[in-house]
Amino acid sequence: QGYTEGVMIRNSVCALLVYKLLPRLTRAMSFRCQRDSYLQTLNTKVVSCESAKNGGAECYEVVLEDTVLFPEGGGQADDRGKINGVDVFRVIRRGSKAVHFVNSPLQVDSEALVEVDWKRRFDHMQQHSGKRRSQAFGSRTCS
Repeated sequence: QGYTEGVMIRNSVCALLVYKLLPRLTRAMSFRCQRDSYLQTLNTKVVSCESAKNGGAECYEVVLEDTVLFPEGGGQADDRGKINGVDVFRVIRRGSKAVHFVNSPLQVDSEALVEVDWKRRFDHMQQHSGKRRSQAFGSRTCS
């Protein structure tokens, strides 16, 4: 009977991990733009804003609670857009965070309206889909 109780406890712990904790971890590691690639604006909050250099020029690295701007990665170009009207000229992923590069500082803990450059995003989406289709078509063989 001890074996059966042990299996039941183990199964309960596994169920807790799969159904309760995993969705939370997945949401924590993904950005809003990854969950809805058609979303064009997002109200969020500025978590940090640090001065940095961009080719010798002063700029700022901004981290937000969440973002609609895709970071570069996997061969995909990053998005462009605005945070509170300030142009975002680059977005990278650093661990579980998206770092937005801007030319003006933003106030930490302030509300932030993030807007994606939709024309650029939509163009990238179409190019990416077309590339995938041509890869799939090119990999087929005729017999």
